[in-house]
Amino acid sequence: MSKLRSQRRLFGRFVLLLFAVMVACQVPPVLFVRAQTQTSWALWLPVLCVLNLMLCIRMWYVPRPEPPPVWFERYIIWGYFGIAVMGLYAAPGVVIGWAWNVAPSWIWAWLGCSAVLGLYSIGIPWRRIAIRRLTIPIPDLPAAFDGVTIAHISDLHAGPMAPERRLRSWMRRVNALAPDYVFITGDIVATGVDFIPTVERAFALLKPSRG
Repeated sequence: MSKLRSQRRLFGRFVLLLFAVMVACQVPPVLFVRAQTQTSWALWLPVLCVLNLMLCIRMWYVPRPEPPPVWFERYIIWGYFGIAVMGLYAAPGVVIGWAWNVAPSWIWAWLGCSAVLGLYSIGIPWRRIAIRRLTIPIPDLPAAFDGVTIAHISDLHAGPMAPERRLRSWMRRVNALAPDYVFITGDIVATGVDFIPTVERAFALLKPSRG
């Protein structure tokens, strides 16, 4: 029980740190845009509160066995993720721009580039699977293992953004490589336990020649 409490305290500290970083990255761009557009805090404060409430709700689900609703994960959290990535890029540029007295037009350009990167980050789950081929020389390798091929599958994140049909297509791509062995490492499931049967059905399609 003491170990569980210790893990919960550690997770709580991680959430607070993550929350602090996200808020800190949102402040400089908001201050800049507010100053340039002459808008009121009455507009920005509710936006920031609602935005960061989404992060709190998502982190609340992390240690729980049940995943968040599919619509929340797919349309709300990934939108927040794109905004968070935008803030991570935008904040340093705005601070440097202020420190060096850069023209506002250049800061606006930097914010535009940050927005593009944020949108790109939302599209990552829809990108096709990346396959990298590596030849690894191992000194004194037994002859029985010479030329053995291993398919290493990682970061599937089975869940709302990686449904079963997509997992199955990825497994077929792995089979097309005709590996001798298949190694699978995390993150396998996005969150919770509801998608474990989905993963099991997808993994059942794998046909390595040795195991």
